[in-house]
Amino acid sequence: MDLYNDFLKYLDSKFNETDLLELNIFEIGNFDGMENLVGEIKNIVKNIKENINKIHPFTPDESVYSYVGGDDFLENQFREYSADYLEYGLNEERKLRDKESVKHQSNTKVKEKFKNIFMCIGGIAFIGASIFGIATGDYFMGIVGIIFGGIALLFGVLNLKG
Repeated sequence: MDLYNDFLKYLDSKFNETDLLELNIFEIGNFDGMENLVGEIKNIVKNIKENINKIHPFTPDESVYSYVGGDDFLENQFREYSADYLEYGLNEERKLRDKESVKHQSNTKVKEKFKNIFMCIGGIAFIGASIFGIATGDYFMGIVGIIFGGIALLFGVLNLKG
């Protein structure tokens, strides 16, 4: 209820009863065209008129923030006015950052797993090619290939397990 009262006080501090409210219908029309916008407005007004006694009340566990969409694209003066609104907004932003961080970490783990699998496959291929080299008589390159292939395979397996 504190946030609700803060919002009413904020409105009282910003506007007078004689002030005019102007809406840029092109801004709120989502560029769908005037026909769609007028139809939406008529439906909203009709629903309000028909359900005037069934309007969902604002309760203390709800927030104005959840109804206004976080003011992402406007100067957010109410956020500076109300500490509760600021806290709620910061929590919402923190949740969004955490969700993005988890997604990024998940993507990084998948990339690391593919890299390690590729390292294992490359190591096995290198060992196989080196054995073929030894079979054809190139012992030095075969032994060096087996060593490098073994190291790649070892690192790939250890990183997959770790």
